[in-house]
Amino acid sequence: MAKLQRKLVKNGFRKIRLYDLRHTCCSLMINARNREGGPAFSPKEIPDKIAALINGDGQVINTNKIKLEKLKKTV
Repeated sequence: MAKLQRKLVKNGFRKIRLYDLRHTCCSLMINARNREGGPAFSPKEIPDKIAALINGDGQVINTNKIKLEKLKKTV
C-alpha cells in the first residue's frame, strides 16, 4: 500500500486509499453510457469486473451490491 501512495505523490496526485479507488471505479462504471445512451455495463457485470481489476479483501462484491441496488431502482 505504501508503494501506491509513493507513486501517487511522485506523479503529482494526492494520497488516496485503495478502498476509495474501488468506489470511484464502481461509480464510473454505473454511470458509463454506450453510444446509444444505455448503460455500458449491466448490473451483473460490474462486481466481476471490479473484482478482476482489484484483488480486494472480499468486500468488493458487498460494496457493489449496495451500489447496484441503487442503480436498479433508477433504471
